[in-house]
Amino acid sequence: MDKVQFSLPEEASELTASELAALRASENALRQLFASSNLTEVLPPMFEYVDFYRSLGADFDSERMFQLINHEGKTLSLRYDFTLPIARTFALSNLTKQGYSYFGQVFRKEARHKGRDTATMQSGVELIGDFSDGEALELAQNALQTANLSDVKWVIGSSKIFDSLSALIGPDSLDLQEIFAKKKLSALTKIPSEIRELVKLCLISDDLSQILIEAKKLSLSELTAHLTDLSNLTKALNADFCFDFGLLAPMPYYTGVIFQVYQDNAAKPILSGGRYDALLEKLGKPASAVGFCIDMNQILKGGE
Repeated sequence: MDKVQFSLPEEASELTASELAALRASENALRQLFASSNLTEVLPPMFEYVDFYRSLGADFDSERMFQLINHEGKTLSLRYDFTLPIARTFALSNLTKQGYSYFGQVFRKEARHKGRDTATMQSGVELIGDFSDGEALELAQNALQTANLSDVKWVIGSSKIFDSLSALIGPDSLDLQEIFAKKKLSALTKIPSEIRELVKLCLISDDLSQILIEAKKLSLSELTAHLTDLSNLTKALNADFCFDFGLLAPMPYYTGVIFQVYQDNAAKPILSGGRYDALLEKLGKPASAVGFCIDMNQILKGGE
């Protein structure tokens, strides 16, 4: 008789009874917070057509999707993301403004032997319609407090600011994303001299007023407006934060402010999100939108 195989697949993880109890307690507390904020809880399907992502032009990495073929011969994916199906729910409704909350798993392939979860428990919020970035950040802060997380660090960026800087440098420029990600001061010599100081300040300074002064000096009205919006937004943020204008968007559909929240003993962001105003138009119902997702796996680790 063959010996029973007790080991779990590398892609799988298992919660202990105490971890599951802590997860459910956090979920219940967040569910009460979201309900008190007049959010409607939804649960999108576990399976989606891969073509659903492709039809939106979303730059999703299909190699990271868990795919299978259904009885019709069409390619399906296990739930990869919550925002897109929730945006679809709103697009198919008669609503003009709606806040949603959700709880569930997403499935994304990870590099082997990296110790990363391929099935991640998430909770999150999508505010579709006339909602401000400040409302999303306030709700995100309340969610972190509800989850009993302290000593967190916010990292804040803006795809609008990054796009403005990229346009100034030009299409044949260096990889600006890499410059910001690696803090490559040596690469600044290859940036046009008239904007070199501006890019340097964006790279190394957390003093937004200095960057604003430089942008105004160069008469960059669009960039100045984006910087001013971000400055006004962060004035109301009662938290420890820094700016990163090369911050990678957690998903390819983000178009405005982007934010991530870290805690020392969590390996990945415990919360991430931003604005995605262009997505609903692709679904045939233009609307502004902002949201965030909470990595419940990291919440468990961060709360330890």
